[in-house]
Amino acid sequence: MKTALVTGASEGIGRAFAILLSQAGYAVTAVARNEERLKELSTEIPGLKYVTADLSQPAGMAKVADVLTAGRFNLLVNNAGMATFGLFHEMPLETSRQMMDLNCGALVELSRAFLAVATRGDALVNVSSGSSYLPLPWSGIYTGTKGFVTSFTEALWFEQRKRGIYVLALCPGGTYSKFHTRAGGDASALVPAVMQTPEQVAGIALKHLRKRSQPVVICGSQKFLIFLTRFVPRKWVILVASWMTENAEKTPAKK
Repeated sequence: MKTALVTGASEGIGRAFAILLSQAGYAVTAVARNEERLKELSTEIPGLKYVTADLSQPAGMAKVADVLTAGRFNLLVNNAGMATFGLFHEMPLETSRQMMDLNCGALVELSRAFLAVATRGDALVNVSSGSSYLPLPWSGIYTGTKGFVTSFTEALWFEQRKRGIYVLALCPGGTYSKFHTRAGGDASALVPAVMQTPEQVAGIALKHLRKRSQPVVICGSQKFLIFLTRFVPRKWVILVASWMTENAEKTPAKK
């Protein structure tokens, strides 16, 4: 039986990954901060193992890295992440640091731990965002971290090819979950016609995981817009991105 470890697995895209991987025959280990939601998930996934850890903290990163190096996993899904809407200069510096530590630091540390012991046929999926190609005002730290994730993962894809290890950057567009509202966004501003479910996003990723042909998969409504950014001035890209996010902002981050 193949084994997989999924971070941020208690809800949203991570939860969908855990369930679909289990249905595909993987023995799944789920990682999240909230133990209650992990226990709930274990009632849906027979034989689920879980690790409670805050990956924005060094101790949490080290705990899960140890699990990866001590165990034997065929797949790592780095899904854990956070976002916050608000003007950068008004946002607490600690919030920005926490976002960078979780979205980038934990992903790098866990990718390193996994790849150090991975063997031919194994795979790494780093969940980025379609917004990694779109600098979104009021969400500059988030989109900056996701830009790093996409670029970093593309480099890993090339590095690991000769080892026979597949690396994929998954870049979803708008997805129904609590992620948006926790960031301070207004759920009423979401447009159903351009949204995806977490199950759709995870399903697309698993389809490409079987094919193992692309370093980056962009899914959702932003795909065409991202394509257009190759042909227009960068100023226009930023202006359009600001229009996209202005209505989604609920309140600036409080000091």
